[in-house]
Amino acid sequence: MFVRLCLAAAFFLSNPALAQSGMGKQTAAEPIQSQVRELKAEVLELKQLKTTIEHQAERLTDQNTRVDNLLTYISWVGGIVVGLLGVVTALVGIAVPFWVNRSNALAVNEAKSQAKSQVTEQLKEAKDNIEQTKADVEQAKGEAMRLLDQVRGLHRDATGIVDEMRRKGRESGEITPEQQQAVQTVAHQASQKPPEQRSKDEWWALAQQALNDGDITTAEDFLDKAQDDDQDNPWTWVLLARLHVRQGNLTSARHAAEKALSMARQRNQWIDEIGARIELGDIARSDKQPDEAMRIYTSVEAMIRERLKMGGDIEDAKRALLAALDRVIMMHLAANSPEKAKPAAAEQLSLARQLFQADSGESDRLRYVIICHNNIGKIELSLGHLDEAEQAFQTAFDFISLSQSHGNDNPRINADTAEIIAGLAAVLSRRKQYEAAKREFSRAISILEDLAKAQLLDSDGIESLEEYRRLLAELNNA
Repeated sequence: MFVRLCLAAAFFLSNPALAQSGMGKQTAAEPIQSQVRELKAEVLELKQLKTTIEHQAERLTDQNTRVDNLLTYISWVGGIVVGLLGVVTALVGIAVPFWVNRSNALAVNEAKSQAKSQVTEQLKEAKDNIEQTKADVEQAKGEAMRLLDQVRGLHRDATGIVDEMRRKGRESGEITPEQQQAVQTVAHQASQKPPEQRSKDEWWALAQQALNDGDITTAEDFLDKAQDDDQDNPWTWVLLARLHVRQGNLTSARHAAEKALSMARQRNQWIDEIGARIELGDIARSDKQPDEAMRIYTSVEAMIRERLKMGGDIEDAKRALLAALDRVIMMHLAANSPEKAKPAAAEQLSLARQLFQADSGESDRLRYVIICHNNIGKIELSLGHLDEAEQAFQTAFDFISLSQSHGNDNPRINADTAEIIAGLAAVLSRRKQYEAAKREFSRAISILEDLAKAQLLDSDGIESLEEYRRLLAELNNA
């Protein structure tokens, strides 16, 4: 503001004309005077502002001094605190080890006392356990010896059964569960021995087991070994004949069966001769020679009836007659002569009932009853008696359930089941219940296919499987 005033005065003085004209006029000087007054007022304000700033600077200086003093005090107090902490730390360092050592000593003494007590208790318990273990060992020794004697006895029994099978044969051509178990036992024992230490019974059991398992190649190899030691045994040749049938080599099968028949005659053992003849009939049937098969079966039937008149091995003769009648019925049904099959089926059921005891649990006898009712069902179905056929098939099915509850896992039971289910399917089809018939045929086919995959299906089963597939296809196309 002061600068502005000076500039205005200089301008005024440098312009005389303006000065002269202004001096003469009062109105021209008034604005300048007003500006001067304003400048003076502003100068006064500046002086007051300067004074205020100087006072504030003095106060800030005082505050700064007080802050410096406070920081000095805090630093001094901090030094004292740090010193005190050092003293406390030193005291703790002295006191803690003393307290820990004392506590550890007390704990060690307590632990020693507890350990001593525990050791004493454990020693006492160990002594008791040793005494009990001695008693258990003695008991285990006795049990082991008993089990060993039992195993040896079972092995002797199994070997005896296999030896009887090998020497005496099987009049029905089927293996009973007891015989199957014996074969498995002897075969397992034989598999643990070196080949040069195996007996003829063991080679024969190995061959039979391999054949049961569907392993034809292995069965043939084992049977060759069995023949080396047992060339004159007819049932070795019967087993060989069955092996050839499974391979589809019917000429070799017939040769082996004839060899078995010749040996049986030389031994004068009628049951061996019956078994060999039945095998020849089965081979003829597989070879599509129904007349020859029927001739053999009827001759076998006549031989057995003569044997029954003579007495002696009555049960063996009845079993053999059951097998012969089963094949005669089969041939009559194949020839579409159900009326001729009916008397044979009635006699067969009577024989089966004589052999079967419901509480005996002998599943081979149960199977005789199953076969009989199944045959009756097929005969009644061929005659068009659907209710009677259904009842017979259902009865056979009930006996299958009973047989399985006795633990019979013979693959033939599964094949029987499939045949009975197919019979029920045929009844349903005759009644025009086609959807239900399809389901039952499918069930039967599934069972036989599983057996075929496991190579446990014989030639009859294969023919049945093809027949059921054909019947199912006809129903699907109808």
